[in-house]
Amino acid sequence: MAGFCIHCGSPIDGAFCSKCGKPAPGRSAAVPAQAAPVQTTPVQPQAVPLAPASKGPSVAKILLAMLGVIALLGIIAIGGAIYTFRVIKHKVQVATGGAVGATQQMNIAHGNSCRLLSADQVKDVLGVDIVRTQEMVEDSSAGCAYYTNAEGFAHLQKVAAAQAKRDSETASKEIDPNTKNPMDLMKHTKEMEGMIKSLGLTQPGEDGRVFAFTVQKHFGSENWSSMRTAMAMVPGFEEVPDVGDHAMVGTFGHTFLILKGNTMIRLETIYVPEARTRGAELGRQIVANY
Repeated sequence: MAGFCIHCGSPIDGAFCSKCGKPAPGRSAAVPAQAAPVQTTPVQPQAVPLAPASKGPSVAKILLAMLGVIALLGIIAIGGAIYTFRVIKHKVQVATGGAVGATQQMNIAHGNSCRLLSADQVKDVLGVDIVRTQEMVEDSSAGCAYYTNAEGFAHLQKVAAAQAKRDSETASKEIDPNTKNPMDLMKHTKEMEGMIKSLGLTQPGEDGRVFAFTVQKHFGSENWSSMRTAMAMVPGFEEVPDVGDHAMVGTFGHTFLILKGNTMIRLETIYVPEARTRGAELGRQIVANY
């Protein structure tokens, strides 16, 4: 039945106006079945690139940086102290004609300290030839110095380098690579002995002195605890059992101290790798002959 669209007034014959498309009066507004659904393309969300994850410093880098800084500080401190001491001592000796300062460290022709430790015993412990020994006095304490050759120092440097490698591997397993507390790193100063001594052995003393010890009589056993307290304040200090009445090794293994009765025996282990074990063995032999 024909009619007119109530929306635009055009003639209409069917369910929808052919002009405006609006439904005819009284007809359903349903979409004709033949009308195809509108196809829409889903919008894909654009991926946002993520920033690369921040990587914390590796254990090896932390350990290397820590070893490098402390090794440098240790070398500077030791070298500066030795240089300053020698300069001051030389000036005092020149000013006084040798009357003052000459007893700080000097070789003497006669003495009996070297009998406490033979050259062969030092050779067995260090693994290097001892070309000569020398009685000496240092700060009024008698002692003995032991000398090697260039081959001996080269051998000790290899031993120190091997020690540094072992200790760095041990420390790398114990150090948290994400730690931000420097004191956690300072707990591993004893693992730095090998590296510092390996560097120090590149320029050993010109006279070939590789080891020495002094015996300070009347030191007093009551003074040991206060000295131990002072040394314990420096990272790397460690007590060593079964040597004399008491024994301890200092930071980086540069010195090894032994108390026997009222006597203190000081071992100079600057060029001795693995001072905790090698120093202990040398100390036991000195104490046994004391």
